[in-house]
Amino acid sequence: MSGLQQVYLGNIYTPQHNALLDRILPRLTPAFPALATRFYDELTRDENARHFISSEIVERRLRHELQDWLRVTLSPHQPDEVAEIIALQRHVGHVHARIDIPMALVDASMLILKQGCFMHLLEAMPHDGELYEAFMLVNSLLEASLSIINEAYLDALVDNERNAQALRGNISGQEIAFEIERVRAKLFSWLSEAMMAIMAGDHLDPYSLQRSDFGLWIIHKLDMVSPDKALVDKIRELLDQVYQRLSQRQLQECEQQATVAMGAQRRALCEELNHIVSEAAWLLADIAEAIVASWSKEDSLTHLIDRRFLGPVLQKETQHALAMTEHPPYSLLLLDVDHFKSVNDRFGHQAGDRVLSAVANTIRHAVRVSDYCFRYGGEEFLILLPECPGDKAVVVAEKLRLALAEQRIMVDDQRTIQVTASIGVCQFVGHPDYLETIKVADAALYEAKHGGRNLVIRKGP
Repeated sequence: MSGLQQVYLGNIYTPQHNALLDRILPRLTPAFPALATRFYDELTRDENARHFISSEIVERRLRHELQDWLRVTLSPHQPDEVAEIIALQRHVGHVHARIDIPMALVDASMLILKQGCFMHLLEAMPHDGELYEAFMLVNSLLEASLSIINEAYLDALVDNERNAQALRGNISGQEIAFEIERVRAKLFSWLSEAMMAIMAGDHLDPYSLQRSDFGLWIIHKLDMVSPDKALVDKIRELLDQVYQRLSQRQLQECEQQATVAMGAQRRALCEELNHIVSEAAWLLADIAEAIVASWSKEDSLTHLIDRRFLGPVLQKETQHALAMTEHPPYSLLLLDVDHFKSVNDRFGHQAGDRVLSAVANTIRHAVRVSDYCFRYGGEEFLILLPECPGDKAVVVAEKLRLALAEQRIMVDDQRTIQVTASIGVCQFVGHPDYLETIKVADAALYEAKHGGRNLVIRKGP
């Protein structure tokens, strides 16, 4: 918090201004529900804003949150409360950054709020000198709040972009090369099955490649590991070409009967798909070579992604989930190793490190190549499952829980132990701030830990 902000707001929340706020707030408060409705009606008519919010989110949460924000901001405050008000406005700015709302949209939204407040004051107050003072005071408070919100937004945006660049630029070369080889193998496996289906005249979903492990990795993970936007765009363009060609094939075969010409068309399509797939595989190899010598971004103990890279990844996945509503939502697994402190106390910290390393290795092998695995902190891990609804995420969590419980871990040269884990599961809650989904997953984990441990609990949608 800057001293300038403290002084500026302190000069607004003066005894004289507080007395005026005491008089005008009861007149403004009844207008807050209608003002919030108009505010979000205007925003949802804007194509850019519609990407960030939905009518369901507005109705369930945001409308009430906006009314609370107006009530707090336009209430009288004593000098020792100013720091708390600044913290509130900075929190709003950080939320805007996590949602990635453009600053211009925030500025335009504040104009709607100011206009609504002014219009209601005109109707509710006598047209005298106090009305002018009320206009000036409300304008000063909303402008000061906007300034703090935007400053916090820019600070968070810079941090987020720095971490996103670090995630791309400091990726482990060996790990990503191995992952790309796995992805390429998935791609050629899909091609083999697709060609057999085409030549046999069997149904082949045009979205089959997008929904395969390869397609999910390309859609959800490629741009987080590669700094080369041109190559990323080219590979995604090839993915779209496959969809278009399979859609055309489906239409043509519905309109034609089996003929010699159709057999030639099928062979030509197979050759074309082979060419597209080969080009995509070659481009992936280029990406692997370009980053193979990079420094490691991983947590040094578990070799999972460090928590500081969670923000850019979850922001991207949340935006994808909001924009691509026809696709399944993502889910989160929040995993905590049960009684980990007793392992450290009984066998020593080196044994504890071996347990964490073994758990991380089990996690890596239990999820898809398109999933993200984070060392969340201490003995906690967070797994992000793109395009995986909650019921399927529970199945993944149960398999992971059983795999951990059955594993024997060497804690020294002679002794092995078994550990269990509690797992909280949450499907994307629909809120543009990804922290809301993490909170629900954390609540599910808390319930699993306090319900006896070695459990999977799902909460949320």
